[in-house]
Amino acid sequence: MKRLLIICLAILSVKTVSQTLNYEEAFGNDYTKALKLIKQNEALFNRYANLYQIDEKFLKAIVFPELIRYNSVYDAIEITSLQFLYIKKGSDYNDFSVGHFQMKLSFAERIEMDANKTLDTSFLKKIGFDTYKHSEATRFEREQRLNRITNIEDQLKYLIVFYKICELKFKNEQFKTESEKLKLYATAYNSGYFKSITVLKRHQRINSFYTGKMIKSEAYNYANISSFYFEN
Repeated sequence: MKRLLIICLAILSVKTVSQTLNYEEAFGNDYTKALKLIKQNEALFNRYANLYQIDEKFLKAIVFPELIRYNSVYDAIEITSLQFLYIKKGSDYNDFSVGHFQMKLSFAERIEMDANKTLDTSFLKKIGFDTYKHSEATRFEREQRLNRITNIEDQLKYLIVFYKICELKFKNEQFKTESEKLKLYATAYNSGYFKSITVLKRHQRINSFYTGKMIKSEAYNYANISSFYFEN
């Protein structure tokens, strides 16, 4: 009886692996829209990936789930709201995810501060982050940050700086494959790179990514979506 149970569990395990979700089919037009956004900005990704010697598709894969989620109409509404509340009072009062990569202003603020604490000065000067050092931003600085975070080229710069911070944070991690590495980086992007590696690995196994602006019954795994795009 025990042997039969082990065989059944083994078969079930194989079946589960073979039934990995096809996200292209699951998201349909939204997946196609995300691919189109990638293609439209191919030259931009290519230029910055080459400039900073990062795998271009790895960068795309980190934010690919956000491209699926991106909605230009909602984005315009949220940017208008941010122009009033964030610029006047800061991210504690209004902290929407905006732009193609769905970045929050609090994420941008933290990236700026952490970059200047941990990354090489020559790199910061090259990418233009060497002047972003203020933990208590003025209204003018918040306005400039909002302008950056709603521009896809500047968002790409934030993504590259995020990648460089992760390279330091995870430098002692052993990854068997690039896809395994990507899953951790993607989880860090989605859940908060400042969290401990233990917490991030736990989040990596959770389906907590909603593609709509309102929470629905169906939730997906952010890291798995990134990995699916990367491998296909």
